Order: sequence, then structure tokens, then C-alpha cells
Amino acid sequence: MKLCWISAFILLFTTQSFAHKRCDKRNVKKTILKIFEVVETGKSFELANYVVYRGEEESRKWKDHCNYKAPNEKHQIQNLHQKIVDRYIPYKYEFVKFTSQKESEGEWLVWEMNFYTGDKEPKKVYFAFLKVNGNYLLGDID
Repeated sequence: MKLCWISAFILLFTTQSFAHKRCDKRNVKKTILKIFEVVETGKSFELANYVVYRGEEESRKWKDHCNYKAPNEKHQIQNLHQKIVDRYIPYKYEFVKFTSQKESEGEWLVWEMNFYTGDKEPKKVYFAFLKVNGNYLLGDID
């Protein structure tokens, strides 16, 4: 009987974990599409709400989104906006694989994507997010 309860607990925990991953997968994908939409409409100020803060303030680092009103953060967002315009928006793309990995900053939620830039092989790009206060914030593009 004890083995039955342990098995049931493991099954329940595993099922919930997979459900959270599916939810993260879907929501991170939606966030990437929203970021592309925001960039296409030229709203750099709104893009800041989707980018994790990586600056000098330890109390905010990896725990907050960027603030477009702060000059250094505004500059970071404008550069990111231009990077997305130049390297990603003009091209067809596909979502390839979703993974997650725990690091010191938290759990990174990563979508591998292929961008078809006209080369023979698609360009692999990784969009990495952290979940901060219930929001998925872009932390890196590799």
C-alpha cells in the first residue's frame, strides 16, 4: 500500500511538472511573438517591459524588467530593438525546440529558433527568458 502512495505521488508531481513546462513553452513562445509585434510597430518603450534588467543595481538585477525612462536602460532597449529589426524581423522563422536550465539567475526558458536568411542553412538563434514576477522576460539572444 505504501508503494502505491509513493507511486501516485511521483506520478502527480511529474504530471504537474510537465504541465508547467508546457505552459512555460506556450507562454514564452507568445512572448517572443509579442516582442516581434512590439518591435515591428516601433514601440521601443514597450519593449522594455519584456526585457530583464541586467544593470548594476543588485536589488533589481535578474529580478525586474528594464525601465525605458532610465538613460542606460533606454540605450540598451534601443540597441536590442535595432538588433531585432536587422537580424530577425525581416526573415521567415520557425520555433524548433524548447528547453529549460537552472542557473544562478533562475530557471532559463529557451526557445531554439531557425531564421531563414537566404543562406543554405538556417541560422540557429536561442531566445532565453527568465520568469520574473509571473512575466517572461528576455535575458539573452544567442
